[in-house]
Amino acid sequence: MKQPQPRVLVVNRDPEVLRVISNILEREGFNITSANSTADALTNVATGNFDVVIVDNLSGNNDEVEIVRQGRLRAPTLKVLYLYDHYARHDGEPDLDSCVVAPIRVREIVGCTWELYYRGT
Repeated sequence: MKQPQPRVLVVNRDPEVLRVISNILEREGFNITSANSTADALTNVATGNFDVVIVDNLSGNNDEVEIVRQGRLRAPTLKVLYLYDHYARHDGEPDLDSCVVAPIRVREIVGCTWELYYRGT
């Protein structure tokens, strides 16, 4: 029996980073949706059914918090992988969230995404 593909929303303001992360995760078996702005991400979380959202600090003003808040209104157990370009205090939900600090390695993002997907199952 074929395993379902985990549905992942990747949100990043940098089109190259968005493309690379999306391609890496797609090759690993994830079903990827991409968004390069807060508006696109909010539309996607409002209409999609994601297992994991991967989000960076889009504008420096915590837009990712609103993306996660809206996503969890639809799916309270939505899991989130935060990407940071420097160490930052992370006050998320310990059972649902994780974070990765740059430089981001392929194995790290793949492993963290799978770990989040299976966390709590």
